[in-house]
Amino acid sequence: MEVDNETNALSQILSIIKENTPYDFTRYKTNSLLRRIKRRMTKVSVESLDEYITYLNNNRNEIKLLTEDLFI
Repeated sequence: MEVDNETNALSQILSIIKENTPYDFTRYKTNSLLRRIKRRMTKVSVESLDEYITYLNNNRNEIKLLTEDLFI
């Protein structure tokens, strides 16, 4: 995936989290965030960041689970 697309997808994911929780992860390290997001993607059998954004929008509990993963 191109860096621009990855950055855009990460921004969208962080916006979803921010809109649905009281947390803002925008100051976290990009590589750490992507590593943890990709770990969640593997757990839910999603292959692309775009697919994961759709998954998050359709599965509110996943937002909670991702948020918990990002804190650890």
